[in-house]
Amino acid sequence: AVVSTQSTGFASLLFMVLGSAQSWYYFAQELFCTYEIVARVEMVSMEKAQLNPDLQEGLDNTPRWMENLPIKVLEVYRDKTPGNVNLKKYKGTMHVAYTKQDKQLDAFDYGDYSSIVGQQYLVYFDDWDKIILGDSVTRWCSKADKACSEARHVTSFHKHFLDEGGFDCSCRLDDCYDRCSGTVGVPRCIGDRWEEGNVACSRDLKTKECVWKGSKKTCVNPNWVGCRTISRRKMF
Repeated sequence: AVVSTQSTGFASLLFMVLGSAQSWYYFAQELFCTYEIVARVEMVSMEKAQLNPDLQEGLDNTPRWMENLPIKVLEVYRDKTPGNVNLKKYKGTMHVAYTKQDKQLDAFDYGDYSSIVGQQYLVYFDDWDKIILGDSVTRWCSKADKACSEARHVTSFHKHFLDEGGFDCSCRLDDCYDRCSGTVGVPRCIGDRWEEGNVACSRDLKTKECVWKGSKKTCVNPNWVGCRTISRRKMF
């Protein structure tokens, strides 16, 4: 089952709950297809942001329970907001993003704010006018925050899908076929975040079915040493 929660009416955080153990899983494809916007951004210094007149309103009117995070959009991989059909429309633009305020800014996983200036992140959100990144300052872009990844940690497999137009959102992970186990749904062999970022569900060119695909060392790749490819026909 997929569970999503919304914070103050803004972007929702997505988690996938599997099995009776209620384990939490992260899938790049699930995030990509759930959020309206997926972009690679760079954190901008507050000094630089304050010199940009287009950002003044966002900086000046930051809600008191939130912190502002000036960002520059480097690349947009998905934009399903009304009227935005050109992925280059916001490329190079600067915005003020927000995250919930905590008592101590020094609680950043990466130190204080100055330490993340110049860092690049892959982020997911729903509205260009209300960019909410993460659910708190202390948890922003940490392992607890699935709606953000450091760009340097995005796998080559994941990056390939982003560069080629994104993941196939017509395929549901719960209905996807694993050729190695002969089962339908999220493969039980997926056990860590490395694998979760190296698999995807997309339509097979021949059968038109949604099947799991992955990089060479993942358990859903037919070329994986532990895979015993099972034909669809043998399932029934």
